[in-house]
Amino acid sequence: LSAVDRGEIREQAAPAERRAPATVTRYNFRKPNRISKDQVRILQSIHESFARLYSASLTTMLRGLVEIDMKSVEQATYGEFIMALSPPTCVSIFTMDPLSGAAALEVNATILFLLIDRLLGGSGLISVKPREFTEVEQVLIERVAMRAMVDLQQAWQHAGTFGFRVSRLETNPQFVQLTSPSEVMIVVTFGLRVGELSGQMTLAYPHLLLEPVMPKLNTHRYLAAAQ
Repeated sequence: LSAVDRGEIREQAAPAERRAPATVTRYNFRKPNRISKDQVRILQSIHESFARLYSASLTTMLRGLVEIDMKSVEQATYGEFIMALSPPTCVSIFTMDPLSGAAALEVNATILFLLIDRLLGGSGLISVKPREFTEVEQVLIERVAMRAMVDLQQAWQHAGTFGFRVSRLETNPQFVQLTSPSEVMIVVTFGLRVGELSGQMTLAYPHLLLEPVMPKLNTHRYLAAAQ
């Protein structure tokens, strides 16, 4: 470099044919793409199976027809997921032993009040104004969530053996705190219909929680395990 500065060596441009072609790839740092299309398809298959199992379970629990349809599997930041939740709500926090961390199950409050009324022997036809859930109601919500854990464990069985367990309920979204606001979440959205009333149910997994499982979520390995 000193010789170049003194003029003893001339600067030479690299030949055009040796220059690497400029490649630019668009990347959204606010919504990083952490899962492949193949993994999305497997996650859709897992949760379509869960929707069928949970529909049957709730139909039996409530003694009335419950329909659940898997709508989408999307990526979002944890901050976006929390901002989308509005009180009153009751979020079931659950773990997937032996994976490290926790995930969340959230059901539309209007649907929850209907489920509670049916579990207590009511018709589910009486409308309830939005309000905080009582302790007795939270016990019933936990019972509904625990049934979901049984069906989730069965739906995930071809991807691995996990112990799904409800660890706690949170009525304030700000106290959920699964991960940092910028971390990526895998958000699975369901449509839930009970009688004439319909609402939404959401499963949210931090990517860090499922990261050890992701290599197994490809078509060949998943289908091989399912056989």
